[in-house]
Amino acid sequence: MHGHIHESPSIMNVWYDKINNTICIQLGQTEFGSSNIYYVVVDTKKGEYERIIDKI
Repeated sequence: MHGHIHESPSIMNVWYDKINNTICIQLGQTEFGSSNIYYVVVDTKKGEYERIIDKI
């Protein structure tokens, strides 16, 4: 798993990509003054991942 791709999830609506067996994740970044926090929950046994946006 790799933690960076250049596409912005808020613009491209893409927050992950897969290259062979490598998952590339771009959570999105918290902008100054934003009340959102971004994170991903990864289930390594099931091979599933979910992007979550919470208000802080």
